[in-house]
Amino acid sequence: MQPAELKIFHKQILVENTYVYSAQWVLLPCTNASITPSLMMERYLQHIRRATFSLIRPTRTRSGIDFNILSSRLSLLAFAPPEEERFSMKLPIRGGLLVQKGYAYNGKFAFSVEQGEGGMRLMLELSGFRPLLLGRPNPTKLCRWFYRLTQALIHKKVCISFVIRMVEQACVEKVPVRVVQVSGPEGSDI
Repeated sequence: MQPAELKIFHKQILVENTYVYSAQWVLLPCTNASITPSLMMERYLQHIRRATFSLIRPTRTRSGIDFNILSSRLSLLAFAPPEEERFSMKLPIRGGLLVQKGYAYNGKFAFSVEQGEGGMRLMLELSGFRPLLLGRPNPTKLCRWFYRLTQALIHKKVCISFVIRMVEQACVEKVPVRVVQVSGPEGSDI
C-alpha cells in the first residue's frame, strides 16, 4: 500500500565553515529490487543533461566523468572513475571550474540504495566539496550569499528533481511528494 505522500529530505550545509555537505534522500515503501547505485548514477548522468537543457553534458573520459559545458572541453566538475561499494557508488571529485584550486580529490558525490525495515532508501550525498564560489575557507557573507543563490540552488533543484524522478520510476502509482528541509548541528545551512 502506497502512503498518501512521500517525503524527500534535503540537507545542505557548510561544515566547519570550509566545505559543503549536501544530501537528498527518500524512503520508498515499494521495494523495487532493480534499483542499484550504479543504475542511479547512470540515470543521474542522463538527468543532468536533461535538467540543464544539454548545457551540461556528462562525458566519460579515461580519467572518469566530466560535466562539460556544451561540447567543449571546459569541465564544470570532473570526477575520477566510479568507486563501487556494496550499497553505494561514489564519484571522487578530481577538479573542474567549480572546485577551489588545491582541493581536488577532497570531495565525493555518492549514490546509495539500502533496504531497511521501512522500505528502500535512495540517497544522493555530496561531501567534502569546496566550491570555487565560496572563495576560501571562512567565506565572506557575500560569497556565501552568492553561492547560495547560484550553484547551491541549482544543485538542490537538480538533485530533488532527480529523486522525484526515481520515485516515479520505482513506484507503480503516482505518489505526491513533499520536500522537507533538515537542519543539523554539524554546520550552518546554506
